[in-house]
Amino acid sequence: MNNLSRAGKTLLIVIITVSALSIAVHLAKPKIIYIQKLEIPSIREIQRRLKELDNPRYDPGKLDGIVGKQTQTAWNNYECDKQAKKCFEISKKD
Repeated sequence: MNNLSRAGKTLLIVIITVSALSIAVHLAKPKIIYIQKLEIPSIREIQRRLKELDNPRYDPGKLDGIVGKQTQTAWNNYECDKQAKKCFEISKKD
């Protein structure tokens, strides 16, 4: 599921730990050690933020709250450029 399809929903992340002993005896009792509530922006908000970047590669088209082809392309371009920048910075350090 990509980030756009989860937009507008609240996501709870639960990290579960299980002790090695309980796994060995098949009595695994998960214990919640951390819960974080994340606010996922709406599609319209994501479109607005992409538009604010003022880059033609990130233009989502109309701010209609619908994940159409142009919004998906804008999002993919943004994510691709962000990842390329991260890789470039890592290789620059080496």
